[in-house]
Parts: sequence; C-alpha cells; structure tokens
Amino acid sequence: MKQLLFVILQNTDAAHRLFRELHLRGYNGTTASTSSISRTLLEDPNFEPLIGNLRQVVSAGFENNVSLFIILEESRIEEVKVMIRKATKDFKETHGGMAVIPLLSFEGSF
Repeated sequence: MKQLLFVILQNTDAAHRLFRELHLRGYNGTTASTSSISRTLLEDPNFEPLIGNLRQVVSAGFENNVSLFIILEESRIEEVKVMIRKATKDFKETHGGMAVIPLLSFEGSF
C-alpha cells in the first residue's frame, strides 16, 4: 500500500544534505517552500502584532521552512524516517516534524 510521508523542516543546510542523500538513494518527492502561520501573518501589512509594531524584531524568530512530500510503499517508510531523524538529530538541531498518511488511492508513475 502506498503512503504519503509529509515532512516539514527548517530550511537549513542539514535539510538540503538530507534531500541530496534521499535523491542519491533513488527516492523522488516534491519540496515546497513554506512558512509558519506566524511568519505569514508578520509579512501581511494589515496584521498588527499584539505589542505595537515590532514586526522586524519578532519576524527574525520565524524562519522559512521547506516541506517534503514523498509517496512510498509502506515497507520503505521506516528507512526514510530513520534518515530524517539522523539528518535532523531527532529534530533537535533542525527543527520540524513528519507524519505518514495512508493513501486510499494513488495513480501515477512514481
């Protein structure tokens, strides 16, 4: 059964090294530049932070992220999760998270 591995990571050198390693091992997926809700709101000129207009000071704490979507056979999920944990140092150095979503239906060529 195919499953979707969805990963959100800080956009760091470690994340990019992970993507290269996944590619070298034959995994194919899609990445997208994403950001947190807080970061998105801070870039909205109509959003007023609770404490005055500290937009530039506060926004420094909300980095852009990268999201990864990989459709895999269920038997390959754990191997990729181990690679992600290793690359992120269990999400302690490169923050983020991952989830696996079973796919009821999938059509395509990967």
